[in-house]
Amino acid sequence: MTVLIGLRCQDGAVLACDSQETRGNYFRFWPKVSLVENRFAVLYAGSPTIGEAFTRHLVIAFHELTKANADVPDKHRAIRLVDSVLLELARDGGESAVKDRQLLVVGLADNNEICLWAIDAGEIYAREMRTWECYGSGIDAAEMMVKEFYFPEVSTREAIPLLAYVIGVVSEMCLDCGEPISVVVINSQGIKQLSIQEVNSALARVKGPLEKVRKVLPKRIFKGESVE
Repeated sequence: MTVLIGLRCQDGAVLACDSQETRGNYFRFWPKVSLVENRFAVLYAGSPTIGEAFTRHLVIAFHELTKANADVPDKHRAIRLVDSVLLELARDGGESAVKDRQLLVVGLADNNEICLWAIDAGEIYAREMRTWECYGSGIDAAEMMVKEFYFPEVSTREAIPLLAYVIGVVSEMCLDCGEPISVVVINSQGIKQLSIQEVNSALARVKGPLEKVRKVLPKRIFKGESVE
């Protein structure tokens, strides 16, 4: 399993996940982010096989679509493309290919229109990503922290260290999750996966203050101390 978070922002969206595959008592690094022709990004929790199969089929379907139409699909054709891949996987893989998948997919349609989709376990079709989405074995801790830290006007720049921090904390709490942290940003500039150095640099800016808020201030409040 893993922890996967997607957050809608004022200027786009930020998605983040850990990079650990867990099989019983066996742990190893396993990237869970795939970029498709700089037009789609796929992040997944749960079975790595399902996430990778979805990405492979999406690559093939996207190439066939663009070859036939000689242009980038609009938002309606893009969602039909994603849904067709999901249906194909469901036919080929049966029930297990549906019940075990937890995916977040972002895309750039024509005119750089941003598309944000979520695919919950057990659902056949993609739906619009909500304000935020949390998947994986670390979902409870992730939901709690995202709910506390989220504010409606958050920008992608602000969301990058925020989600990196949440993924890091969940990885410390949940044995099924582990670093390094992967972060993908989608905005008017396109889709970009940040390097580990970029993620760590962004995290360093906020980790100290957020640790104080999360660990120190509640203790002071319960002791009746001033927090000014």
